[in-house]
Amino acid sequence: MSKLIYLGCYSCNQERAANPAAMNMMDYIISSINNVGKSLRVLSHASTADGSSKDRETIQLSGDTELVYLKYLGKTGTSLLSRAIRRMKVKWLLYKELGDLINDGDTVIVYHSLSYIDALRKLRRKKKFKLILQVCEIYSTILENEKMEKKELAFINEADSYIFSSDLLEKRLNNGKKPYAICLGNYTPEPKLGTPKDDKIHITYAGTFNLVKGGVLDAIRCAEFLDEGYHLHLFGHTEKSQMKIIIKELMQVGAKTRCEITYEGFFSGDEFKKRLQENHIGLSTQNMEKAFNETSFPSKILTYISNGLRVVSGKIPAVYTSAVGGDVAYYDKRDAEEMARAIRSVCLDDDYDGRKIVSKLDDEFKKELVRLI
Repeated sequence: MSKLIYLGCYSCNQERAANPAAMNMMDYIISSINNVGKSLRVLSHASTADGSSKDRETIQLSGDTELVYLKYLGKTGTSLLSRAIRRMKVKWLLYKELGDLINDGDTVIVYHSLSYIDALRKLRRKKKFKLILQVCEIYSTILENEKMEKKELAFINEADSYIFSSDLLEKRLNNGKKPYAICLGNYTPEPKLGTPKDDKIHITYAGTFNLVKGGVLDAIRCAEFLDEGYHLHLFGHTEKSQMKIIIKELMQVGAKTRCEITYEGFFSGDEFKKRLQENHIGLSTQNMEKAFNETSFPSKILTYISNGLRVVSGKIPAVYTSAVGGDVAYYDKRDAEEMARAIRSVCLDDDYDGRKIVSKLDDEFKKELVRLI
């Protein structure tokens, strides 16, 4: 019997590493599929947190959803040759694992990643399954790699239908006018699990610590222009080399400002939501000067809104033209003092209710999702 499958880097525990923003988006898609009465098998390509090898493992997430961690090949030597050999083995292993678990007639939703292209293309030549590509970003644009961009765009064009993270992405990529739905992020109105702990205005950056995107560094730098009435909280994690740069920036800015800055670490599930709700304002401060901002909607914005936070963002097209564009406070240029001004401009005394906003978007998306699958 044909199955509904969802492929991405997903984790339900601390033993597997996963990007918080992608996890949040996948959580929402999984719950939406469950809510419309469909059974689901989630295939996770997440690496082990400690880098060790691990065999395939199956976990029951709910009565209708099972999670299959694909076999993971642990990290080996650091030489160029050993890394090249490992990359080849990882590609072959991914193809083999997907071949074992995907069959003719299945519908496969794929959280788009450059690492899946070769395996899925090869598998599509062998098996006939419906491919719904969930495209949140054009990753080759972030990498500024023209050769990879041609390959990535060609693969995106091969999908049968799409879930795009912005209208601008759909306009750029859906050349064949194939069926699609727009999902900006997690539309789940989250229950109240936490509140701010004191009279300070608590602001947070929760999302990727990728230094190319620059969001976490910009969030830290704007704290220099905030006073003791503010407290900045950072949620996320990255590899050790990048983390050293982030901590160094935090220490340097912390020595110059009266605004308290706290690195909270990485959390997931209800604990993350509780800690997020202890803030008033969420920051979406990714580098405005990068080309990916022309189409990429930062899903963290929906995470903030669905948890009751106000949002401050750079004025990028994918945000201000979106369904929530009118509910965001903006800064016009990538400047720490300008970002701080936007934070100070946020009114916390109005009757703002982000949960009502996302509840309406949730209803609309579920109707579109049923149509796609």
